[in-house]
Amino acid sequence: SSEGKAEAQFVGVTANGAITAYYPYSAQTSLAEGKLTISASNKQDYNESMIAQFIENTPFMVAKAEAGEKLTFEYVMGVLAVNIKANLRIKYIEVSSAKPLAGKLVIDTANGYLCSEPESGAKNTITLDVSAVLPEVSLDSPKMMYVSLPAGEYDDLVVTVTAENGDTLS
Repeated sequence: SSEGKAEAQFVGVTANGAITAYYPYSAQTSLAEGKLTISASNKQDYNESMIAQFIENTPFMVAKAEAGEKLTFEYVMGVLAVNIKANLRIKYIEVSSAKPLAGKLVIDTANGYLCSEPESGAKNTITLDVSAVLPEVSLDSPKMMYVSLPAGEYDDLVVTVTAENGDTLS
């Protein structure tokens, strides 16, 4: 068992010598034919600590190695930094794209872990819920907020900030 340890040892033989692994284990996650199916929530809760928020919302990591090589895990999720410079109290931030951002997603481990071919139920919007904190920002005191989304290149992201009073910024 490797629970709570930084290292784990696996003993055995693979069919072709290559090893693909993912972390953490989840009953909703599967790996078949080089494709990792994960379930990513379309609702994220804000945390004052960017590190804590990243860990809570981007736990999926994948590693691939040939026989005899060490596994190096890489996150399949990334972070979008949104710098808000306006006079308002933030209630939530919504990020949308034509590409799937949440729900059941398929990661092709052969192409750099980028998301591909959305499974049924994939969502094109992620909402960062900030309502428990309602941070106040101003023109003189902007705030950087972070939203986790699948690693990749996006040219169509739309970010909408909703204030406590219902006003929106896009």
